[in-house]
Amino acid sequence: MHRKSFFLLVFSLLALGICLRAQDTTKRKTIEITSSFKPVLREAVKINFNAAPPQADTSRPRLNYNIPAQYLFLMYQPGEMKPVAFQATP
Repeated sequence: MHRKSFFLLVFSLLALGICLRAQDTTKRKTIEITSSFKPVLREAVKINFNAAPPQADTSRPRLNYNIPAQYLFLMYQPGEMKPVAFQATP
């Protein structure tokens, strides 16, 4: 068990050393400006509204539908509805 914990400790120290080396903060952080920034906008692309619309399609296609016959036989016959006048009680 001691050997396993020793290897874990050594591995942890190596990983910590690599992480600390990767975060080197001893270098000075400076920015050198070689020219001043001058923002410039490009010319905007305009939409061409002069295009002719397409010709209207006046042909009427012949639509053929294949509707199968409905063979539906219900065993249930709905009952009749007989309207009755409302008789109010005094």
